[in-house]
Amino acid sequence: MNRLETQDGCFLDPVTYTSKESIRVVIANEGLLSRTYYDYSGSLKCWSLDTHVPHSLVPKKDKESFRCIDCVQNIKRTTGYRGKPCKFSTAISLVLEEFKTVCSLQLGGRDLFSKSENKLTLYQYRDYLKSNGENLDAVLTEIYFSNGDTHQPKIYFKPVRPLTTVEKADVQHLIETNEEQNNFFKPMETII
Repeated sequence: MNRLETQDGCFLDPVTYTSKESIRVVIANEGLLSRTYYDYSGSLKCWSLDTHVPHSLVPKKDKESFRCIDCVQNIKRTTGYRGKPCKFSTAISLVLEEFKTVCSLQLGGRDLFSKSENKLTLYQYRDYLKSNGENLDAVLTEIYFSNGDTHQPKIYFKPVRPLTTVEKADVQHLIETNEEQNNFFKPMETII
């Protein structure tokens, strides 16, 4: 699966590498909310795939706590880090508007939880669609950056239109095909 990169408040198209201020996609999967803690040197020290306890593969010497909620890296600091050193993130799966490319996009906590007037973070957007009887994978979505009142741009989401039945089927086929191609545990077929 291609990774959709961002740079200076723009998306870099994974096929053409052109810079775009916004993209239109179908969000196939909202990902798994996770936590990661990198030390001051940028080395990954601890992570959690359920946001409650460190992953079993985290070395014992790197575990700051038995539970994420009790961890000293889960406390806001005034220097060195913006907010808490241990950060929330998720990687969403999406299909670009052309329905030809399946990508992943890494989102940080501010793109998931931050509050803004008239703009929706991922979880606000998901809840907005649910309140209107829609799902993320049934709507063409525009994802865009906004500087707002900070120097770091945030990612926001807004609906463009519902997908047609044919478009839904095309997207589902692309997702299934991509999962089959990227399944490293798929048993090898024997050639006769």
